[in-house]
Amino acid sequence: MARSERRLTGKKQQGTKTKKAAAPKKAAAPKASKRKPAPKRAAPAKAERPERSEQALAKAGEQAEALVQKERRRGPRSIEGVLHRLALAQTLEAAYHAWDELRLERALAYERFTEEGRRLGQQAGFWVGAARAAVEAKVSAGEAGQALAEAPPLQRAAADAEAKLKAAAASVESQALKTDAEFAEAELHVRAVIKTRVQRYAATARPRVALRRHPAGASRTILHADRVGPDDSVVLMFLLSGKLPTRYGFLFDDSTEDVSRPPPWLYTDEGVRPDDTRPPPDQLAERLLATESYVPVKGFLPLFIHSEGGGPPVLHRMLERGPVMEVEIADGDQFRNVLAQDEAERVAGALLRLQVDGRIQLDLGAG
Repeated sequence: MARSERRLTGKKQQGTKTKKAAAPKKAAAPKASKRKPAPKRAAPAKAERPERSEQALAKAGEQAEALVQKERRRGPRSIEGVLHRLALAQTLEAAYHAWDELRLERALAYERFTEEGRRLGQQAGFWVGAARAAVEAKVSAGEAGQALAEAPPLQRAAADAEAKLKAAAASVESQALKTDAEFAEAELHVRAVIKTRVQRYAATARPRVALRRHPAGASRTILHADRVGPDDSVVLMFLLSGKLPTRYGFLFDDSTEDVSRPPPWLYTDEGVRPDDTRPPPDQLAERLLATESYVPVKGFLPLFIHSEGGGPPVLHRMLERGPVMEVEIADGDQFRNVLAQDEAERVAGALLRLQVDGRIQLDLGAG
């Protein structure tokens, strides 16, 4: 019996200790309840809504100015990096890659500025409309029934906020124009470097052109030229037309946005719109002749040859077709690859003249 009593006594003591240990948990509840009266602190802030709106709009203006400051650093830093790499690599390919980088950075900067300007315009319109609605509305401030801010403070807050947003938008627009001008100036420099390198290449190296004649009937001919390298393609275009391409790998680019149609023969560079990348021969010739130095040709080498009867030069193109380039001539609203005997002779004669002048190495042979 004594053992059982001791056991019972022990259990009671343990139970007593458990109850005592649990007691502080109940006492902790009032501490948590002391944190609940948050709504009482928030109630007076309802009368300060004009200031809060003004602060929110001021913050939006500060964000816009932060973007402007970031772009002021980003633009010149990007340009300096591109021009530094251009100076280190003296190849023609590196010069075109520098141009590609500048075009990409310029487009991204334009996109960022456009998005920020749109966002600021939306915010300004929203808050002006909200202030106007608040002036016209009759709203009470919670249980106290106190009126919200009167019309004059709201109008002043909205006017100040709108002025700040307009100033921020003007700053963004000004910096956008400045950044775009800096990129444009850098692109002009790179274009001048490309032209200098092409001229140096053309003066020291003679691209090889292997022309092959394939009879296509009694008096018809198809002309093929062996595929050339990327550097030679740029130099050949300069020698054949006096123009330079806007892209380095232009001759070998057969990409298309519509698989049901042939690849476009113009890039969307130099003001070419997406729906004008496949112009008819007359419009294509007009664009090529009107352009001063650079033309956005894609997949072919342009060549202008005068006919025997005089008149304007006739547009030919050496269209890339896998391992060869096929000569085509403008014929109405399309190009024709089967040439008459005299047409084929004039093409071969134009290339032969370049060889006599020491500009190219011409290899004439039968297909």
